[in-house]
Amino acid sequence: MDKKRAVESIEEAIKSLEAQMRYMGYLVAGVDLDKEVLATHVTECGFDMWIEANREWVLKLFGKTTLEDLSRLHAIRLDENGKICNIIKVCTDKKGVLGRLFGRKKVTEADLDRAKAYYDDLKKSNDKLIRKMQILLIRAKSRPPEDYVGVSVWTKEERWQKSTVSI
Repeated sequence: MDKKRAVESIEEAIKSLEAQMRYMGYLVAGVDLDKEVLATHVTECGFDMWIEANREWVLKLFGKTTLEDLSRLHAIRLDENGKICNIIKVCTDKKGVLGRLFGRKKVTEADLDRAKAYYDDLKKSNDKLIRKMQILLIRAKSRPPEDYVGVSVWTKEERWQKSTVSI
């Protein structure tokens, strides 16, 4: 890991959070998104993978408190995102012939209003998480390049091995 890759990694994580909020906004506004967009930008969150992949150097360079704050804010954000998905029912596919014919159940206005209220909460928690990431970005840019020598980013295979060892 070098300083340039660390900074780029943080910037990409911030962009990912912003993109997911944009698509959540579309969803709450009633825009019918196709399944690929839903899977990529609404129900899947790449930030948890970012935390796992970059845990070592974030912990080493910025401390346990920073890592715990990021994880806590992300957990709150995921919970609020899940509430919206449950209301709009994007996480469930209809089975059977009629389900495939008629697609997702139509969302009522009352449900949409509830989802919009949750979206406001989601926006606040997302803004807090992005702000924390922006502070991390400033801190990462201010550290000397030598600090990044000897720290690594986990690959997908290493994350898988670590997760299976703990089982």
